[in-house]
Amino acid sequence: GASRRPAVGNPGWAMRSRLALSVAGAAALSSSAAAALSLSSPPTSTVGPSAVQLASTVRSAGRATTVLVHGLDSSKETWTGVLADLAACGYPAIALDLRGHGESPLGHPADFSPAALASDVLLAVRAAGIDRCVLIGHSMGGRICMRAAALEVEALDQPSDALAKEQATWSSVLRAVVIEDMDVSHREWNPALTAEEEEQLAGWDVTRGGAGRAFQTWEACRAALLPWYSHDEARVDSWHGKRIRPLPAGTGPLDNKKHDGGGGTGGGRPPESDNGEVEPASFGQARALDQPGAGGGWWTDINPLARRLAWQHVLSTSDGAEAWDALARRAAGGGLPFQVALWYADQPGTVVKDGADDQGGIPDMLRRFPQATARRFPGAAHSVHNTRRQDFVDALKALVDDVS
Repeated sequence: GASRRPAVGNPGWAMRSRLALSVAGAAALSSSAAAALSLSSPPTSTVGPSAVQLASTVRSAGRATTVLVHGLDSSKETWTGVLADLAACGYPAIALDLRGHGESPLGHPADFSPAALASDVLLAVRAAGIDRCVLIGHSMGGRICMRAAALEVEALDQPSDALAKEQATWSSVLRAVVIEDMDVSHREWNPALTAEEEEQLAGWDVTRGGAGRAFQTWEACRAALLPWYSHDEARVDSWHGKRIRPLPAGTGPLDNKKHDGGGGTGGGRPPESDNGEVEPASFGQARALDQPGAGGGWWTDINPLARRLAWQHVLSTSDGAEAWDALARRAAGGGLPFQVALWYADQPGTVVKDGADDQGGIPDMLRRFPQATARRFPGAAHSVHNTRRQDFVDALKALVDDVS
């Protein structure tokens, strides 16, 4: 509708990873300052031979970096408290926005899969110059971390031609993988949409001519989100200024110019074909539109389209179980180069199944993969890292020290 507007881009965005990064202590930074942090390898000084590689809140010579991955309908902001606690103790850490969440673009919906999200994570880790990490995934993010771990094992066992040439020096970046309050039980949720709902959902898809997650006003954003969250006004209103926030005023490079991917028209809408239908945007166009820029208006971290895709392709599939079994086979055969742990919440807050006969629940996962460890956090709700933060951070620091 007329009240929605495409997000305008920022020249630096096209040069960075698809994932927005939140560094320990970055809660004190503005979003634009955090986005300005480079994800490339540390630059080399041109002053002279006395240059040294500097330590940072992301990398440390003495400790593995903690890499934090959020769950469904969440973002890197869920880890703000944990990041601050780790930074205060000198533990390097970084938090990621999965594709379609927070400040990371969705890309093409057809490409949304556990393997794609896991590859994004591994790419972001290596692009940040991290060579050893403890990977933690909360809830749905736990499924993504299972797949990321399986991809690392697959690369070790069946390297590509390019990787095979470097096999002598290449190694997994993982030192430990922690799954926070998630199991591999089957979770079915894929209700059919009405024609009206399909049309509304298309508004979130920039590859189909939608405006993505940028709006002219808070009221327009609020109205667009309410139908997807049971018209829970209190919940949506609680996101004001936090998960839904104003963008800086100004004119971005996509206003009245071509899209980042080329071939676009002014205003940030994909071009129309001869018959008047909107042509799908290229991936470059989608990436430029589906992330915050400097053009004013409002941006929402919440994305109903990403939420539905996550249910369809991550939570309602067997991918988590398949990744878990792949890790179990490798552990039983040649062993794993990293530890695997299940950290889960207490009743009634947990979403995992812990009955002895529950297929895909915690006891079943340990039977299938006995080398993995499990820990329940008494009194914790689903977000263990927020409801029992001190216990969580203490356990995390002990694990980092152990694998470092």
